[in-house]
Amino acid sequence: MEKSGLNLIWIGLLALASFLVTYILVNQMALSREWFVFGHALISGSLLMAYLVWRQLSWTELRGDVRLGLIGAAVAGVLMIGFILVGPSSPSPTGLKLVWTILWLGVVYGFVDSMLLSVFPVLACRWIGGTDLLTKRGMLRPASIIAFALSLLLVAIYHLGFPEFRSAVMGTVLLGNGIITLSYLATGSALSPVLAHVAMHIVAVTYGYASALPVPPHY
Repeated sequence: MEKSGLNLIWIGLLALASFLVTYILVNQMALSREWFVFGHALISGSLLMAYLVWRQLSWTELRGDVRLGLIGAAVAGVLMIGFILVGPSSPSPTGLKLVWTILWLGVVYGFVDSMLLSVFPVLACRWIGGTDLLTKRGMLRPASIIAFALSLLLVAIYHLGFPEFRSAVMGTVLLGNGIITLSYLATGSALSPVLAHVAMHIVAVTYGYASALPVPPHY
């Protein structure tokens, strides 16, 4: 089977898995946020790792230009953090539990989400425009537009598994994740979406642990 056909299979597999993970673990089992992240990291993370191995992508390819990646992360991260800080705050854990919360719900949760919702869609669409999708940056190139649309589709499918996002709130989620994905398309460096998403999660759990939108579920 051609690489394009295999990519379509991977897209369908990740889309289905992303919905089932949230729908079953949250909608059906009502797991705590910590245990949901464990299941999400185990299932989604394993599939993403398998995809990266299949594509034989090196860290250098993913990293791209470090300087551009850090700039993109700073711009997207500041915007995401700004969205959180204008919302309501809520008490966060303290002491060692705060350290664990930052590592688990901030770093791990943010990393898996960024790889699934921003990095994977761009990588999966590279076959449309060849490897130039990342080496020749340009958000208006056909492959980039398709990758952005796929990212938004995956964002919607993934978040529909959470009951709290089956409303107009989905628009806010699409906007935020869309900005993060654009930072990847603009810089060609996976550092942009990963660092921006992780920063957003860290601020979310330290500023609005019980209320911030980016770290569902909220029961």
